[in-house]
Amino acid sequence: MLVNPWFITDVGFQLSYLAVAGIAMLQRNIYNLWLPENRLLDQIWQLIAVSIAAQMTTFPLSLFYFHQFPNYFLITNLIAIPLSSLVIYSGMLVLLTSPIAWLSHFFSHLMVWLLTALNFTVKYIEELPFAMFQHIFISRVEMFLCYLIIFSLIVYFQVFQKIYFRLALAGLFVLVISFFVRTVQQTNQQKFIVYSVKKSSAFDFIDGKQHLFLTDTSLFSDNKALSFNIQNNWFALGLRKHYALPVSDHQQLTIGHIFKKGHFVQLGNQRFVVIDPSFHKVAIPCKLKVNYLIISHSPELKISDLLHQYDPGMLIFDSSNPLYKIKKWQQQCQYLGLPSYSVPESGAFVKDI
Repeated sequence: MLVNPWFITDVGFQLSYLAVAGIAMLQRNIYNLWLPENRLLDQIWQLIAVSIAAQMTTFPLSLFYFHQFPNYFLITNLIAIPLSSLVIYSGMLVLLTSPIAWLSHFFSHLMVWLLTALNFTVKYIEELPFAMFQHIFISRVEMFLCYLIIFSLIVYFQVFQKIYFRLALAGLFVLVISFFVRTVQQTNQQKFIVYSVKKSSAFDFIDGKQHLFLTDTSLFSDNKALSFNIQNNWFALGLRKHYALPVSDHQQLTIGHIFKKGHFVQLGNQRFVVIDPSFHKVAIPCKLKVNYLIISHSPELKISDLLHQYDPGMLIFDSSNPLYKIKKWQQQCQYLGLPSYSVPESGAFVKDI
């Protein structure tokens, strides 16, 4: 911390120190709940006590960052804690025996074998049925409320003063109210989002806890990009039913209050049209009034070309367009008196319907 105070923002740093704090505060009290006479059972119970203590002080932060809870953490830690300890010891022996090449070589192979066994064990348990509770979202405030409840109860069971128990109950009450309010908001929400994903198109039309997600075909198969840029927002909004289609898909479908046909989408009373390179200038007698025109994948057009077919409320330029074209289009919008929004420059566009 003295060398680099920003370490406090590192997730690994936070989890490590919270785990140590939990073990220091809780492990002895948990262990004293049962004192087995059998030596093997005693060793196992010590590991379980350490696991429970560490988990109690790290799970709110894990939920906040990773949105999941490991159901088999006790089983995992019974194997991972001894193996990780052996990895540390073998690594130290590699260094200590480095003057003796053959002995250091032996311990290095042992360390690699132990690491392989550790990774295999964790991966195997992770892939078991019901290994995780996933898609759990808590806000930053809710995370701090969880810690208020946990540490208030810890202090209460040490000093048995009612003020700490009441503080824990007050935190629990506020936490339940927060969950209830968010659930009501999510049930009644209607949102339109244009995500900021480099060189890609990604749009969400959200109705309650279901949504239509339109994106490029390449983004469908990029789980890392989806997870980093988009899925956390789905957890935050409580979205459960996902309907995902490529932007180029022209099929017609209806999802709750969402209607899609070709490049046209309607959500509630708001109309959206996606303009891509397939757009052709056509003069029609009655222009279609739309709330938003979304320009995607750098079509060759002038903004005035769009006005032959559409009467738009706003133009949105997504991240699949180059900046030089967006600036050119924005100048044209300014000349025509049309509001516009550049996602690459201003970030994701979010509109409550």
